[in-house]
Amino acid sequence: MRARRFALAYCGALSLALSSSLPAYAEDAEHDKQLAIDLFDRGVSKLREGQCDRTPMRSRPLCEQARDAFARAYSLYPAGLGALRNLAYVERNLGLVASAARHFRELSRKAPLDPNPARKLWAEFARKEADGLTERIPRLTVRVPLANSETTVVLDGHLIPRAAWEAALEVDPGEHTLLVQAPGHTRFDETLTLAEGERKDLEARLTALETPRAAPTAPAPSAPERDAPSRPRVLPLVVTGVGVATLAAGLGLGFVAIQKRKDACGDSHYCDPDKLDSGRRVARASTIVTAAGGALTVGGLVWYFLAKDRATGTHAALRPLLGTATGIEASGSF
Repeated sequence: MRARRFALAYCGALSLALSSSLPAYAEDAEHDKQLAIDLFDRGVSKLREGQCDRTPMRSRPLCEQARDAFARAYSLYPAGLGALRNLAYVERNLGLVASAARHFRELSRKAPLDPNPARKLWAEFARKEADGLTERIPRLTVRVPLANSETTVVLDGHLIPRAAWEAALEVDPGEHTLLVQAPGHTRFDETLTLAEGERKDLEARLTALETPRAAPTAPAPSAPERDAPSRPRVLPLVVTGVGVATLAAGLGLGFVAIQKRKDACGDSHYCDPDKLDSGRRVARASTIVTAAGGALTVGGLVWYFLAKDRATGTHAALRPLLGTATGIEASGSF
């Protein structure tokens, strides 16, 4: 029961809203119709003054004004086929054969549907007029080889749908401008003139834009040889470090040898032969290791200080000594 009451209330409100909006809509439509009639009368006046129904016409500017008035009248009141008929005739006499043929064809489709019986007769002569203009209409075919989804084609300020690309477009004789654009490509801008009956194929060549390249970085000027830093002398430091470690190990063995001698003899004059012999072996090893460590340490230091340096031009060379003496010989030049 409640749903039924709600439905009745809703229908009543909707009817009230529609009934209140219909007069306003009718008023607007009547206003547009009256404006269309005024524009139609103005167009007829210019047509007669410029003798636009004759060839040649008396005044082209007046006929262009008549065309504009008829076009505006038909736009405001599409049921007014008189404005459409006059528009097509004026365009034909102005030489705008593509526009005239288009409007004659439109008139041939609409005239049979008009309630006025006299208007239905307009369809036949409108069709004949359109057929008579067919051979005079210029046609332009626009081809876009590198088209993508964002490519736009604009002819005389009007966007051409993708479905009309590469189709023969009917245009009026005279000058036309074509603009084709695509992201990442140079724009194609062309102005062309077509005569009556001319056929023209135009290929819009789009060139991909080059990606800006980073400017090459100039190499830093090389410093003079004398200002170059010295080479890292890591190896001499390693040799010196090994020598210091070996020297420390030799001194450690010497300390062990002294301890073994004390343990072998103690405070008495009697020494344990085995312990004493072990101490002597450790002492000999200490002597050898200490000598080697000293030699490595001294050689590493000499190598470090006398290694080749770019700033001074000094260099050093190390080589082992074999024969009557063992060790490292350092030589250099300055």
